[in-house]
Amino acid sequence: MIRKMLFLGAVFVTFLMIFSSASSISLAQLRQDEIKNAEGNIVSEEHQQSINMESVIKNIFFGRKDSRNLQMNFFTSTVTTTCDDVEKKSEITFALSNEIDVDNNENTGINGKDIRVQYLILPYFLPSPEFTFGAVFSVSVERIGEEIKDSAFSLSATIADNLISVGYESPKQSSNEIPKRIQLSTTAFIEPIDGTTGMSFYISPSYDENQEGKQITLFGGFDDDNVKRSYAFGFLPASDTQITLRSTKEPDKWEYILTRDTPYETILTAEMTKTTEDSSKTTKLTIDSLPEEISFALALTPFSSEGGSIEYESSSMYYVDVLIEKEELGKCKYALIKNMPKSLSAEWIPSRENGFYHINIDSEDTSIYLLNSLENPTINFSIKRLSTVDMTKYWNLTNPGNFEIQKDPSLHLELDILFEDWEAHLDAEPTAEYIYCAWKSNVSGFLTLDTNQDPLSTVDLFIKGPENGLSIIGETLAAEDFHLEWTVWPLSEFNINRSGELDFFSLVIKILVNDEWSTLWPWF
Repeated sequence: MIRKMLFLGAVFVTFLMIFSSASSISLAQLRQDEIKNAEGNIVSEEHQQSINMESVIKNIFFGRKDSRNLQMNFFTSTVTTTCDDVEKKSEITFALSNEIDVDNNENTGINGKDIRVQYLILPYFLPSPEFTFGAVFSVSVERIGEEIKDSAFSLSATIADNLISVGYESPKQSSNEIPKRIQLSTTAFIEPIDGTTGMSFYISPSYDENQEGKQITLFGGFDDDNVKRSYAFGFLPASDTQITLRSTKEPDKWEYILTRDTPYETILTAEMTKTTEDSSKTTKLTIDSLPEEISFALALTPFSSEGGSIEYESSSMYYVDVLIEKEELGKCKYALIKNMPKSLSAEWIPSRENGFYHINIDSEDTSIYLLNSLENPTINFSIKRLSTVDMTKYWNLTNPGNFEIQKDPSLHLELDILFEDWEAHLDAEPTAEYIYCAWKSNVSGFLTLDTNQDPLSTVDLFIKGPENGLSIIGETLAAEDFHLEWTVWPLSEFNINRSGELDFFSLVIKILVNDEWSTLWPWF
């Protein structure tokens, strides 16, 4: 039987060698073409490293340059298991059913063997919708003993000098157990016509009873000569899920396609790490309720030394919450998006002085929170209940300070800024495309308002620092270069001057001086 399997494997390798030889010229040309983008500009080294999947696929079958077994790479796999405190490494054979003792206990399992593992390496080919080819590393695991069922357990299988890996982890919890059977796979693929590459991960666990309360993590990775990528996807409860990541022609932008095959919702956590010789970068995503299918393109990049930017595109809205974590987003490394929009382009500089935030969104009801911490954040920039809008805002949270918004019309605007000991809040129903407010809050100070005489149906503006602040609450408010100056102390110098236009149905203005609020309008 073993000889028959090896013979079939040899035939398979021969086919792949012929295919590889026929493809080598086109692959080489692909590499040369990918270095330039559509405008003929050189793509960054970062992007070049992210599209080296063809070398991964070739090395799976023919080994790295320094491998001693160039054409026999996939005939054995190294399996690492951890069962509670027992860690073991085992060598298993291609296509055979391999039984493994994972707890070093001859009295558990069947004849001391606790699991049965089989792995395959198969070619991957799709003629449409995009011509795609690659390789699949598939691993199936069966628990054949009951004694380890409630243990903390993990398994990782690697081939081709650790070039590609796939595995899973089942934590020890009161409601959890090691799956009775589980199917895992990692796929590396190329789309030569588009010049894009990608990887796909699949998990299908089955339990003695239902999957309610069960928790599991799927992990996989690729380690070629230039870059190492590792992925971990957690599911609560455990779910049959396919996850595909595909590169795009834009540097740092990836397309994500997630398909859930179980009838119940699950919380998905994803951690994706890219390690090069010079750096290691990790992106974390959490989807609070994974839909049956969700697809989107996402790019997360720095914007200035302290800020960040997000580019997001999808064919439809998804009413789920997604938490993004990435160090390269600057001070606000957490981005929480409630109700994923059709498209989002945002960039920001989270600073108390010369702060900046631009957002262009196609949505019905999306809220975005940019945070420096998930617990008791000291920096928080949030915009709530967004509809389709293109908006830019600038601010100086100082005394004197200013606040400016430029936007296309929308029915509602609710935003909050928290920066250490300063906070600002605006809740308005504006038709105005321009809102400007400047202030100096003290016994001698000023207030400037300007909406280009376009009205705010309602407005609630609150700005507060350590000792000074400003509050404006009004209805049907419109202003054109309105400027108010005052001196209220000492009384001998009492003076109030105003200029410009200010129209309103109702208006209350208060200032905070030395931690004490005073009504400025309608007092005078």
